[in-house]
Amino acid sequence: MAMTRRPVACLIKGGHVVGVSRIEKADIAIDDGKIVAIEADIDAHCAGDVIDARGLHILPGIIDSQCDMPNTHPPLTSEEAFHDKMARSKGRMFCDYGFYVGATRHNLAMLSVIEQCEGCAGIKIFMGSSTGDLLLDDDSVIASVLRQTRGLVAVHSEDEARLRARAGSLQQWATWWGEGAHQRWRDVKVALSSTKRLVSLVRQTQRPVHILHVTTEEELLWLATLSPESRRHISLEVTPHHMTFWTPDVLRHARALGSGHFAIVNPPLRGKRHHRALWRAVASGQIRTIGSDHAPHRVDEKTAHAYPHTPSGMGGLEMWVSVMLTHCHEGRLSLPAFVRMTSAHVATLFGMEGKGFIKVGYDADMTFIDLKARKRLDVAQCASKAGWSMYHGMEVVGVVRMTMIRGRMVMREGQVLGEARGRPCRFLRPHVPS
Repeated sequence: MAMTRRPVACLIKGGHVVGVSRIEKADIAIDDGKIVAIEADIDAHCAGDVIDARGLHILPGIIDSQCDMPNTHPPLTSEEAFHDKMARSKGRMFCDYGFYVGATRHNLAMLSVIEQCEGCAGIKIFMGSSTGDLLLDDDSVIASVLRQTRGLVAVHSEDEARLRARAGSLQQWATWWGEGAHQRWRDVKVALSSTKRLVSLVRQTQRPVHILHVTTEEELLWLATLSPESRRHISLEVTPHHMTFWTPDVLRHARALGSGHFAIVNPPLRGKRHHRALWRAVASGQIRTIGSDHAPHRVDEKTAHAYPHTPSGMGGLEMWVSVMLTHCHEGRLSLPAFVRMTSAHVATLFGMEGKGFIKVGYDADMTFIDLKARKRLDVAQCASKAGWSMYHGMEVVGVVRMTMIRGRMVMREGQVLGEARGRPCRFLRPHVPS
């Protein structure tokens, strides 16, 4: 191609480029932060910088749809709070970024304004109580959110009425079963009832929603019975920990790491049949995306109080890619499927401009992985202040060697490089899942 004959800023040589449907060996030319050519053999003399990617697989930049949530202190529910967070992010982020705004019964009038702010990824609804104070369990208000906004709406789907009705027994269950009481309290009906209510609201409003961290076989089976028109408006996400752990084994693992509280997440980790159902739904394409649901509570926060007074949530942002690559290595997921679920589908769902694909004209965001490398995950090597991870000590196959954002190498062999030049992502018109 003529484009490759002119000088470019950077050339990646000899890597295996992983797309949404195939893997091919190719060189990638980059200029001004964009991919300008992808060819079998590009002359290295045309580049100012040459990166040797022989032996590595090159994936699009991985997009974590749940790295930051609005249930913080203070909560991200106003235009003022959103602008403040964006201002504090400038010069501190190595990756490009976007933030959710939390929907409440008090900020309905502002949501349509906030969602148009630079860097707003979408709107988050907590139909069931979780960490923080962003509960929105009134169906009429949820319907108003869906009718009055245009951006992506992501939902934590648990039924608050059932949680409250069963809360009186929780202390007794905790005495009997310890942390195992968590999945009994937040049972299958808590998830299924909420999801059925949500789908009813979607039918009324004809508004797409993205259901986060699906966990139950019952939800998946019921959703599969919906009409094609209803399914078109629903997209589903799963977390790496729900794909990796199941009860009761996970409680023994958590206790071996120091506390059974480490296994407490919302929605809860469930039994083996649900775990298998999640993998079937991934294989069939029913579940379209993977998100970390990263919740880096510190060790002292997770262990200071007896269950049920411990905060829910699990960290692992720096480890989950290697965990999922290990699933790929063991044959549960193909690399192109992994790319679809962590890059392409996420970018398309959120309407992210220039992200999610290794294509000419797109941002040069790339993840360089060594599929043959093995390592034992060690929380001591993580930058997170949490100080613990359920993945600690796991033997993984597949290691991230380098990360590139808009043509700049920002991580190499575990070391963050250069200055923090991340900038807000651009989120375009809302996308209706097909």
